[in-house]
Amino acid sequence: MATQSKHAFVASAADNSITGRIAFIRQMQTDLRTRPVTGSLGVLKKFVYKAVRSAFCRQFNVNSATVDLVEALYRETEGHASPSRAPVAVPFVPSVVNQTLAANNAVAFSTGEVLASCGQTQDQAKLNNIRPLDGFNSVYTSPAEMRMPERVALYSLIFGMQPRNCLEIGTFRGGSSAIICGAMNDTGYGQLACVDPIPKIEPQLWSQLSNRCRLFEGPSPDILTDVAKQVNEPFDFALIDANHTYDAVRRDIAGVLPYLADQAYLLFHDANYPDVRRAIDESVASCSQLTDCGLMSVEPTVLYENGQNVTWAGLRLLKYQRPVRKAKAA
Repeated sequence: MATQSKHAFVASAADNSITGRIAFIRQMQTDLRTRPVTGSLGVLKKFVYKAVRSAFCRQFNVNSATVDLVEALYRETEGHASPSRAPVAVPFVPSVVNQTLAANNAVAFSTGEVLASCGQTQDQAKLNNIRPLDGFNSVYTSPAEMRMPERVALYSLIFGMQPRNCLEIGTFRGGSSAIICGAMNDTGYGQLACVDPIPKIEPQLWSQLSNRCRLFEGPSPDILTDVAKQVNEPFDFALIDANHTYDAVRRDIAGVLPYLADQAYLLFHDANYPDVRRAIDESVASCSQLTDCGLMSVEPTVLYENGQNVTWAGLRLLKYQRPVRKAKAA
């Protein structure tokens, strides 16, 4: 590290005020970005750095955004403080800062500090439609029996693919329905048909879903014909998370295919479970209209059941493409 940088570090570290701490962190960031690879084994370090550079840059941008937000909050607090009140030197406590960040997330978005720190000008942010996503909160609050990667993946698939007509087989307490509807609320459109023989959605949650949801009580796939008639539009996305036996999954797949759009996607929860995995594998092998897109969330849940370890969890995606009908010769 250069001598001048060392002196800057020492000078900043000696200043225990909030502004001093921020300056110290910014100096560390500058050195980290301009000289990320130093010391012995330089060639090996450079090779490793190149391999993980993309992840490093993303993490660096997150850290920079955090520092910018802390500084913005500090300036805002100082602006509302009494002019006669002198600044107080406060130790930098990460846990307190994290709590402050969470409490003031809305402020960060409204001021544009986070966008600017990530290299997005306000014009760029508008062009790229960068905005707060209130529906993403459903990832945290939903009663879904899903691991965190599954929750984020489900939200992201709906938000990214932007399906207009979704089907969910296996609703139970409405956990995954809440995530799907949260993503639809953030895109601004979409509807969801929920199928379950004995749904147990709490009234308070249903009041949040009913603007985009229709609930159909009955077993799948028997009820799907009636669901399709009432919805009167093919489904371009279906989440299958009902009975996890091999036969039931095969029936659900075969039962839903006639009601899909010409191009659609099937998502399966608990795809790591042996019966579910086998049913998906054999359905793909026997149906040329299905293409396996693989696992969207690989993190497993391993439970000890009946004297053995059983693997659950996992989201797996299939693409459905209806064959193009050839025109009859004249």
